[in-house]
Amino acid sequence: MPTYDYQCQSCAQDFSVVHSFKTRQESCIHCASSSIVKVVAPFAAKTETSAAAQNRRIIEQCKQDSTRLDKDEKFLANILGVGDTKSEERKLKVAADNAAYIKSKQELIAKESKSHPQQIRKKTK
Repeated sequence: MPTYDYQCQSCAQDFSVVHSFKTRQESCIHCASSSIVKVVAPFAAKTETSAAAQNRRIIEQCKQDSTRLDKDEKFLANILGVGDTKSEERKLKVAADNAAYIKSKQELIAKESKSHPQQIRKKTK
């Protein structure tokens, strides 16, 4: 529950009371007078420091620059007909993987043909 600050008009005493939003303090806790006024209590608000704000702006600018550079790189790659560097690397890796797979299969077939030459000939016919 919130704390409310009051000031008594009769005895000039300030006091705080904890009660719900719907409840109203009826009298002074010091003199029991009904002439009390709710006082607005000072409060503090936490704001972003100028250094933190500057860091946030720098980070946002770096993100925008990075995105812009990626777009420029793709644009130039399309103009030059080179293609995306990352996709070219992926294509080369897939080709290397396929070559390694084919080589391993050829070695396996060669090994089987040496150990079982007639079975291999029947499979190829």
